[in-house]
Amino acid sequence: MFRKFFDDLNELEAGVGAWNTSFLARMRDALSGQWVDIQWAKTKLLVACVLCGLLVLLEYGTVKDHAPGIVRWLDQAW
Repeated sequence: MFRKFFDDLNELEAGVGAWNTSFLARMRDALSGQWVDIQWAKTKLLVACVLCGLLVLLEYGTVKDHAPGIVRWLDQAW
């Protein structure tokens, strides 16, 4: 799923690293003109994570409708 959003591993690392920066690092990036690129990387990471979560919910719903025995087993495991 992440390959649809990110061209390579470095771009994914940039998105993850952008979420874990201090206020001073964000100010430095804003003053150096890289703010838009960093915001874009963060946005792509957020959208990819949300879509992955929705995909898991969709799969769970499909299994729930077609194989209720698996769902009962999963509910007991939690």
